[in-house]
Amino acid sequence: MNSNPESNLTLVYKSKWERQGKGTGFIFGETIPEQTITMELPDVDELTSVQVTSWFIQLLGALGYNTHVIQEGLAENLFADGISREEQEWLSKKYELTFNEDLDKYYTNRKETEAEWDRINKNQEMMETIKNA
Repeated sequence: MNSNPESNLTLVYKSKWERQGKGTGFIFGETIPEQTITMELPDVDELTSVQVTSWFIQLLGALGYNTHVIQEGLAENLFADGISREEQEWLSKKYELTFNEDLDKYYTNRKETEAEWDRINKNQEMMETIKNA
């Protein structure tokens, strides 16, 4: 936590308007003119990382990103190559996510187990047949 009682966090987005004349391939009114979006969080001392992330997601929404694109970007950053396998596994366990390679191992083991049970059951059936004969 920050010990500064007068702390704040500000995000500013500025776009530059470049005139779109005839022959540029743009239709008038298709592009957004120059704009500035400013979002400020006063007193950030008590905010959690979840709250700050939610706030940033709101900024991305104001810029026109849809929810799925934002979620994909967050997931990409959480499971990027630079993140250690241990951190990825911790996060996966916390949120009950499973890696594809872990699922492959699970299904392979399950098939082997089912095959073994089938073999055992067939042996028991044969033993029952012999016993009853």
